[in-house]
Amino acid sequence: KPKIPQPYRTTEHTSETPSTSNAPKEDAEMGNVGSSQPKNKTGKKVVTQKIETAQKTNVLSLTEHSLEEIPEHVFKLSSLRTLDLSKNKIQSLGNISQLSQLKSLNCDDNRLNIVALEPISKLSKLQTLSLGKNRLHGTVGGMG
Repeated sequence: KPKIPQPYRTTEHTSETPSTSNAPKEDAEMGNVGSSQPKNKTGKKVVTQKIETAQKTNVLSLTEHSLEEIPEHVFKLSSLRTLDLSKNKIQSLGNISQLSQLKSLNCDDNRLNIVALEPISKLSKLQTLSLGKNRLHGTVGGMG
């Protein structure tokens, strides 16, 4: 008999917890934690994990990470074929010319100006380039 009430109490306690006022607090706390995680996409762990995966897949998406520059580790991915940097705050493409195997580059919705695009001209295998929603106006003096 002592064993029967204990599981019953545990089950009863468990079933009571969702219906009590404690459950909404727990849900709200979990919701707060959960809702802050997607917003915190700039975490170094997330970017590092994506870069590690890209070493195997040759595809890297760093979209919506609030990046102001391309992480240095990206330029070490010499076999990278697809790079998505859209929806960030990038102003410079840095050493992007080191990505000699790059076939597709998406830099939509960043802060690039026309001068920042010069390194792209060295990407001889590039087939697809997307630069929408940037600061591409004016002319480049000295290029030609």
